[in-house]
Amino acid sequence: MRVDPEPGKRPQKNRASRPNSLSGTSYALFEELRRLRARLAKEESLPPYVIFSDKTLIEISCRKIRKRC
Repeated sequence: MRVDPEPGKRPQKNRASRPNSLSGTSYALFEELRRLRARLAKEESLPPYVIFSDKTLIEISCRKIRKRC
């Protein structure tokens, strides 16, 4: 049985791929990569997740900064 959320409330999204564990430098890189991904997606008329997922951007950021996330 599916339970609908209360009126006016949005359902919670899975935030497992959010960059909670990124340091300042790797988080800055993650945000820069997100902006690049958004620009590329807009140019190609695609949703951003088709270019790269957040999880992939986090992994790139961690490897570039040489930090284990």
